[in-house]
Amino acid sequence: MVGQSVSHYRILEKLGEGGMGQVYLAQDTRLGRKVALKFISEARQSDPVARRRLLSEAKSAAALDHAFICKIYEVAQSEGRDFIAMEFVAGQTLRARLKQGPLKPREALKIALEVAEALEKAHNAGIVHRDLKPENIMLSDEGHVKVMDFGLAKHTGDGRGEATQNTTSLTREGTLPGTPAYMSPEQLRGAELSPRSDIFSFGVVLYEILTGVHPFKRQSPFESIHAILSDPAPPLTQYGDSIPDSIENLVGKMLAKEPERRYQLVQEVHADLSRVLEGGRDPRSISVFHPSWKLARPFWLVMVFVAAAFFFASLTFYVYEHYFRAPPPVLGFQNRDWILITDFQNHTQDERLDRSLSLALTIGIQQSRHVNVLPRARISDALRRMLMPETTVVDEVIGSEIALREGARAVLTGSVGQVGERYLLTVQLVDPENQIVVHSEMATADRMEQVLDSLDGLARRIRRKLGESLANIRRLGLPLPGATTRSLDALFAFSRARMAEGNARLEFLKEAIDRDPEFALAHADLGVEYYIGNNRPEGEKHFREALRLMDRLTLREQLWVQSVVEDWRGNREEAIVKYGIYLAEYPDDAWAWFRLGWAFQIEGRYADGVDAFKEALRIRPSDANAHINLASCFGGLRRFEDALVHYSRAFELNPETETGHYVNHEYGFLLVKLGRIEEARKAFRKMLQLDDGRRARGYRSLALLEMYLGRYSGAVEFLRQAIALNQALRFGMSEFRDRLYLANLWKTRGFHREFEEEMGEVARLESQVQLAPSWLHLLGRTYARNGRVENASEVLRRLSERLQVPEAVSALGRSHQQDEEAHQLLKGEIELGRGENASAIQSFRVAETLGSKHSIEALAHAHHLSRDHQRAILGYEKLIAENQLGYELQESTVLALYHLGGLYDELGQHGKAAESYARFLEIWRDADPDLAPVVEAKGRLGM
Repeated sequence: MVGQSVSHYRILEKLGEGGMGQVYLAQDTRLGRKVALKFISEARQSDPVARRRLLSEAKSAAALDHAFICKIYEVAQSEGRDFIAMEFVAGQTLRARLKQGPLKPREALKIALEVAEALEKAHNAGIVHRDLKPENIMLSDEGHVKVMDFGLAKHTGDGRGEATQNTTSLTREGTLPGTPAYMSPEQLRGAELSPRSDIFSFGVVLYEILTGVHPFKRQSPFESIHAILSDPAPPLTQYGDSIPDSIENLVGKMLAKEPERRYQLVQEVHADLSRVLEGGRDPRSISVFHPSWKLARPFWLVMVFVAAAFFFASLTFYVYEHYFRAPPPVLGFQNRDWILITDFQNHTQDERLDRSLSLALTIGIQQSRHVNVLPRARISDALRRMLMPETTVVDEVIGSEIALREGARAVLTGSVGQVGERYLLTVQLVDPENQIVVHSEMATADRMEQVLDSLDGLARRIRRKLGESLANIRRLGLPLPGATTRSLDALFAFSRARMAEGNARLEFLKEAIDRDPEFALAHADLGVEYYIGNNRPEGEKHFREALRLMDRLTLREQLWVQSVVEDWRGNREEAIVKYGIYLAEYPDDAWAWFRLGWAFQIEGRYADGVDAFKEALRIRPSDANAHINLASCFGGLRRFEDALVHYSRAFELNPETETGHYVNHEYGFLLVKLGRIEEARKAFRKMLQLDDGRRARGYRSLALLEMYLGRYSGAVEFLRQAIALNQALRFGMSEFRDRLYLANLWKTRGFHREFEEEMGEVARLESQVQLAPSWLHLLGRTYARNGRVENASEVLRRLSERLQVPEAVSALGRSHQQDEEAHQLLKGEIELGRGENASAIQSFRVAETLGSKHSIEALAHAHHLSRDHQRAILGYEKLIAENQLGYELQESTVLALYHLGGLYDELGQHGKAAESYARFLEIWRDADPDLAPVVEAKGRLGM
């Protein structure tokens, strides 16, 4: 854009680029001044959240006329791209300055004082910044501060900046705004924010200015998040003795974990900074608590003070010993040790108590960060290895054996009995090595409605006996009736859902919500089930209910639900951050590591996925699914032999996984990549022995294998079988996909009438199913590549409407990033179809920056049409190296060798051409002899 004119601005140079867009230096030709223009990136232009954030930044900052806040001049649009014109600040960011090392205390305090003034102005206007960090603080050449980037600012609705519920989110519903390394603990946990959150972030920045070191920086992002949530900041004096005690106290109060113990208003911070900076008192003696009275000197007052000090010291010691300090734990229980909770012994006639109380007790104990409860999945693994059914009632004897196998320190058993209307509940801690009861607790409930309250008390006393402090128990101890439900009917249905699968699980969850519409955990689980079943509208309804009822969840469940909602909605980047926050608090949750690995895998961050799945396997070594996904990540890293090892291990642990919906196809094409064609065919044929939707997948896999080998005539029947099965099962998306494969097959064979007929069926299906953008891209691409640009344009219109619409039917791996990739790819295909090659290449490059695999082929094809032989050759070679087999890019991958032959021939490099044709025919050595590429390649080689 440099050298171009945008409205009345002439762009001079590019200043920087970030995730949201680019910033340029420009000349305002009307007023003759330099300005900074901030554009939304083209990739995010269609994202309503990004546009809303840009507008919010403009509105928030424009409302704050202050010398230390970057001024906003206007919001405008140029060629469909939104931008804001703002004050150009000649200088450097605070981040750039910190690369030279920490600042001297006086210089640091001067900067902090100006930042405090800027925040004071914002907070008085009812605005919380929410993303204060060194990157958003400019240091001008004149030596002053400019606070920038109010894109995440939140209007709290009153001048004092108190948190309110009636706020407008500038992120997607439930997402986490800001930069995790500079967030307050309450911001990380997704709680409602007040100006005190900005004060914490400000404290982190001030600490970093003074020391050059982030106070909570650890080896990994997860450890850093955990440090923000739990660890005190190291003393500033650790980095030198030139920092006064008063500054130490000031920063310490800014960084208090609990908002109530922090500075309540930034004005207080400003006042203390001023006192220290002005040097009106000895800086080392200033207290951040500023007592407003002075002790008189008489002896009797001194004695009163001494006595009071003794009393408070004694009281402090008592409180510490009985409230903060944990008692010696039974069984030598250590932090993060494991316990196994058995099934409750139900001596009543009420079946509602079967498994319900065990589940409620588990939820109560799991609130602890000190105690790890062995999850039901690991218990099931152990039962399977013990050759016992997974439905086995786990009593004290079986539980002790499982505990020894799984390394659990203790077994917690429970029983419930009834005498008249009264219920007696008992829990016992058992040493699994000798099955001796080491501690027992009892409670009574006068009626059924009080059972969960009594159980809650037992859970707290057990946590205390295992060594947890009262302070932590009270802080992390939401009463069980609130955390679960007061309806035992609902809890019974929910407990049965946790043990069930498929449709039975769905029905039990629906029953739980029927019994208690305010059951937040059930809403969250039901939302996931509907998403799995591709009923996204229903899933969204229950996700929204779970988020609305968030205050009914334990902290652990709150963090988990926020993570899961973002994950299933496709906000993968947001989900990764939130899983990280959850794991920083609860690092021994194998399922959370699994879901984090899945999110990394979907985003193409395979190395991170490997690390996450390894963590999942550290906690649960016999998890076959973790081995499978670890294999998928190794496959993405092209470490095929490593992938094969983990597939084999998964199939040993659970033979049924080899015929999993997605596993069989992926595993088979890994074998194809290794040249083991017959083994792949044998694996695919195992699916044909099944009587559900997986049989159709087996036929599709066999069809794609035949197409890979160039045997298109053999693939036809396999695809027809898959289509018939999908029609019978009413799997609209799968039928759409198979028919699109068949349409392109007819096109490659030169059967134009059959191609048009199949495209008619594809269009019919698309009109019946609200498909996600990634599928619409494939349809529009087929239209555009076959000269039907108007049809492709109509598909693009529908695709644009479905961006960010979670209800659209898609594969489980859908994400917002993939939606935008699809939009850019189809836009490029249409531009290519209209002969606008340069614009098409630009669109494909945007998709490439988003990580699109399809962009490789699209760019090669575009360069080929543009007669840019060298770039086309590089593109086709990259496509071949990627070796994308088993899905829509497969045909293009194989034909890339054929196209390379033609390009080299045109360049007169006939040796390379012959080599490419030979490699192509090696794959298609048994191909249908009448396929045009085969005839052409053989003719070129004189065969």
